[in-house]
Amino acid sequence: MKRFYKRKAVNQLWLTACSYATVLAVMVSLLLSASTAFCQMMINVNQVGYLPDEAKIAVIASQEPLDSATFHLLASDGKVDFTGTLSADLGEYLAFKHHYLANFHRFKDIGKYRVAVGLLESQTFEIGNSLYGGIPDSLMRFFKVQRCGSNDALLHAECHLYDVRKVVSKNGTSDAPLDLTGGWHDAGDYVKFSVTTAYSSYLLLLTAELFPKSKPQLEAEARIGLEWLLKMHPTPDRLITQVEGVADHKVGWRMPEADPLAKKRTAYEFPSQAQAGIVSAALAFGARAYREGDANELAGRFLRASEELYAFALSGRLSAAASPPDSHYFDAEARDDLALAAAELYATTQRVEYLDSAKAILSVIGAGGWVSWGDVEGFACYRAGQFWPASVEMLQASLQRYEQIADNNPYGYPASSFPWGSLALQTGVANLAVLYAKMTGDRQFDTLAIRQRDFLLGTNPYGVSLVSELGSVHVRHFHHQIAAIKRIPLPGGVAGGLVSRKTFTTSGIRLEAPDRFASIQSTTTVFHDDRMDFLTNEPTISGVAQAILLLAWCENAGMGH
Repeated sequence: MKRFYKRKAVNQLWLTACSYATVLAVMVSLLLSASTAFCQMMINVNQVGYLPDEAKIAVIASQEPLDSATFHLLASDGKVDFTGTLSADLGEYLAFKHHYLANFHRFKDIGKYRVAVGLLESQTFEIGNSLYGGIPDSLMRFFKVQRCGSNDALLHAECHLYDVRKVVSKNGTSDAPLDLTGGWHDAGDYVKFSVTTAYSSYLLLLTAELFPKSKPQLEAEARIGLEWLLKMHPTPDRLITQVEGVADHKVGWRMPEADPLAKKRTAYEFPSQAQAGIVSAALAFGARAYREGDANELAGRFLRASEELYAFALSGRLSAAASPPDSHYFDAEARDDLALAAAELYATTQRVEYLDSAKAILSVIGAGGWVSWGDVEGFACYRAGQFWPASVEMLQASLQRYEQIADNNPYGYPASSFPWGSLALQTGVANLAVLYAKMTGDRQFDTLAIRQRDFLLGTNPYGVSLVSELGSVHVRHFHHQIAAIKRIPLPGGVAGGLVSRKTFTTSGIRLEAPDRFASIQSTTTVFHDDRMDFLTNEPTISGVAQAILLLAWCENAGMGH
């Protein structure tokens, strides 16, 4: 279950009745069928839209070279408002042999439009300043759905209100009960992890710091994660790393309040330097964020726990990496986590030894690497960069590498393969570009960030918005028990992204319904809008937290901030 996630209404019929039409009845029919008709052409756009002054790029994918070198922007009345020249043929990529870019960055008129090439039209999108207003808040609803315990959850009742029955560690099993209630379910199931809870809490606090519009809401939600992390750290030399495991996946689909495991949940205690580091970082940030007002005492507890965990990580008693047999989040590199913890502890305490530690580590590892829960050196460079300019150059060098890779494919994808969780890589890279612009005022990587956002919202090889209820064609059947059982859209859901065909083939996943994307699946990648595909279609708290930061940047840019 898990990570171990009109020119006449041809309008994206893909010229072969294999995709989405503007005529609702036709669209519904197509989406419910498993058409295997050969798709000849697609025009993929950001289905939410573009801010007037930013890069605006549509991608045209075709099986045959295009005779026409022009494209048109059609207003809602069908009038041609702009004509542009397509890029040179960018060649074969995934399922299509030819790709072209339609760049209309110079067109800034506010309104609703479609991109047209010959007789084919894109989905409708907007150009405007307020398109992203409220979207980060709407994604925050996912965290409310994920709440565990008695935290006033959305769409389900209180759940998992009992102490864990036992704690499994490398030293054996303890039958002493432990209160680990609260926090968030990690994804479509009901397992909880220290590492992703810490990372997600950290990102919510970072979003609140960068874009204060939703600060109260963001900090209130982050507090749920941080207070649960205090429970996972019951003594100075302990860190519980996980609540429940593969047993959760064997029970079957059920609502969390009806979980038959509720009274016999197992916790796992396999701390590592990496895990202690990321939890320490989140708690150090929380200590600073909650210093004011009635949360001052809580902030003190966060700081004590952060310093204890940092010392625990450096004590020599922990390996760089450790994981229970059924963990889904194995992190083999600890230095990035320790650098982030040290940088955050310095920002909170001003103790120079913490900054010295962060500088020493970052001088060796730089800012590169996978950008998600497993590699946080870019975030460490951002925080250290407020006190140490050299880390700004590290972040710039990392972004330049991603930009070079992104320039080599038509969709601006910043990697050469599609691993499990590929969308998190994309939003992570975009977030680093946002942080770089915030640090320096230099906007050279804005387009890199924008293209990741556009991929998220429909400018991708499948022409589908990967966010629940955003865009005219979006993911509907997330691998998520609550939404599937209730047969409702998943609030704030963000899919896992494309994955290599080899990874999918070896996973043993069997789709529940005919594949709506069968005609455009490639030999190298797949994506499925099917509740059984936990590889491409499962939302996670860390993935949604990354998307929230990125879209908060878009929201504030539209407001002129």
